[in-house]
Amino acid sequence: YTLDYGQGESPSSWTLVVSSSVSTEIKGGVLGYWNTAALANGLYTLRLTAQESVVSGAVAEARLVIRVNHVPVPPAGLTAVDEPADSGNRLRLNWPASPSGWVTAYRVYRGSSGGALSYLAQVSTPTLTYLDATAVTGSTFTYSVKAFDGYSESAPSPQASAFSVNNNPSSDVVPPSAVADLAAVPGASGGSADLSWTAPGNDGNIGAASGYQLRYSTYTPFVWTSGSLWKSTRAAAGAYGTAEAETITGLFGGVTYYFALEAYDAKPNTSPVSNEVSAYGTPDYFPPRPPSGLTVADRPGDHGGALSLAWTLSPDDGAGARDVYGYKIYRAQASGVQVSGVPYASVGAGRAAYTDTAAPENLRFYYAVAAFDSTNNSTMTAEASGLSADNWRFFDASNGGSVRLGDGAEVSIPQDAASQNDNILVLRLDKANYFSPSASADTGGAKTTGIVYEVKFENPATKLLKPAMIYLPYTAGEIGSIPEANLRVYLLEGSRWTLVNTSLVLPEIKKVRAEVSHFSIYSVMGYVPSGPLLSSDRVYTYPNPAKGDTLVFKFLPSDAADVVIDVYNVAAEKVARLEKNGCPGGVTSEIIWKITNVASGVYVYRVEASGASGTKAVTKKLAIIH
Repeated sequence: YTLDYGQGESPSSWTLVVSSSVSTEIKGGVLGYWNTAALANGLYTLRLTAQESVVSGAVAEARLVIRVNHVPVPPAGLTAVDEPADSGNRLRLNWPASPSGWVTAYRVYRGSSGGALSYLAQVSTPTLTYLDATAVTGSTFTYSVKAFDGYSESAPSPQASAFSVNNNPSSDVVPPSAVADLAAVPGASGGSADLSWTAPGNDGNIGAASGYQLRYSTYTPFVWTSGSLWKSTRAAAGAYGTAEAETITGLFGGVTYYFALEAYDAKPNTSPVSNEVSAYGTPDYFPPRPPSGLTVADRPGDHGGALSLAWTLSPDDGAGARDVYGYKIYRAQASGVQVSGVPYASVGAGRAAYTDTAAPENLRFYYAVAAFDSTNNSTMTAEASGLSADNWRFFDASNGGSVRLGDGAEVSIPQDAASQNDNILVLRLDKANYFSPSASADTGGAKTTGIVYEVKFENPATKLLKPAMIYLPYTAGEIGSIPEANLRVYLLEGSRWTLVNTSLVLPEIKKVRAEVSHFSIYSVMGYVPSGPLLSSDRVYTYPNPAKGDTLVFKFLPSDAADVVIDVYNVAAEKVARLEKNGCPGGVTSEIIWKITNVASGVYVYRVEASGASGTKAVTKKLAIIH
């Protein structure tokens, strides 16, 4: 006999299963084994052919149509959760697709109170979610999902359980139940206490609360509204009955604290206040390491009465033992009399500065700073002192005047050069704010020195009516390798430093002078020559045409140069030669020509500049009218 199979009800081809010879009757026995593991689901025809003998050739045939159907694989990762913002009675189920590609639907099974699961609903693929709208609020339901291909169900998926709650803000009026088993013990680290409690539900003891608000106080009985807030949005860890724990830090070691909490739901409905418990903050027997480098300076730009303190943080602030709570500032009016138990002020951890706004002018105050943790103070820093001063100086516009700093910086304003009387400020600024990698102002290639000053009137309406003179000091250490002859004053305009072309180096007094038409922020920088030594647009006369006794030649060479000016009449006869040596680069220089005895007319003048950058000449015309 031969046993073979073909696909469908009328196969066009056959595949052998088994072929065998027998000498006795087979009735109810095994003809062969057909392995269907690799076959696709569908209909197949089995054909049995029996031949009586080779001699007789008599043949008998039987056929059987059957369906091959592999059981689908169940989905994994079933979840069941309360449907948010509803009025209860609804649970949402989600699951991933079965890896069996021929699944046509998923069947949902449900049970409650530990009972058996029964068929609930069916959803067609590709849907992978189901909303159970009959899950009565307050009851726990258990679910399983089976994949179905129209013929066979898979094994059940892993189970998932959930309960529904009313969390619709418009209709939820039931708060979580009050926590009644709050407990507190000293914590493991200095200044800490450990709390523990059992979670309430969302509606009483049903479901899961959204979170907790925790408060503490050093007084009893506990008054909830006056307690210090630890956390207002501490999320709940789980549903009713879940063990909760929280460590309170930032307490003072050895001090007894009283604790309580409230639970809230999504609305939020708030539970009654829990039972009150107490514990002391764990002492820290090792004080933090002290801060260092205390400095005291007058607060810049004010009218006095304030001193700025700065220090380097304790090595245990944000690093090391990480136990610094803050810093205590001590103040005295005499040196060496600081009392560690009575701080003048305090600031929190991570703060390395303090401004004392109650330091009257011209009174010297002495300061020291200590770090503190939950229990102890560090040793104090070395003492530092300072005096506050009024940084503004009154200026009488009608008389003019000068303002000079102790470092030699000076501003000189002529009589009637300002629009009104005012206060004036001259202040050296922190170079890090202007020449650090984060500063964006363009220097135009000039070499920076870090010397920056601000000059301004207190009233923004006050204006200069005539130019003022500023003198900015420098030291050899500040200019480094920059040649003194190349030092210039630059003006900050928006995001760019612009050379003030009236700059003049005064090496004998180590200052750079500049005439300015308005006050701003200025810096001493090293000018770097660029471009042609002399160009036509940087050479002119004033006035032109000239009248009176003098005419001024103005020119701006790009580099230091000696300048010669030859003047010719219309007959090409030279009528004058003027010279000026050592004209600085980047700024305007001038030569005055006395023209009292020069005839009226048109003249040609030639300006020639010679220096290390070469020689360059410019020829232009001028007119004289008497």
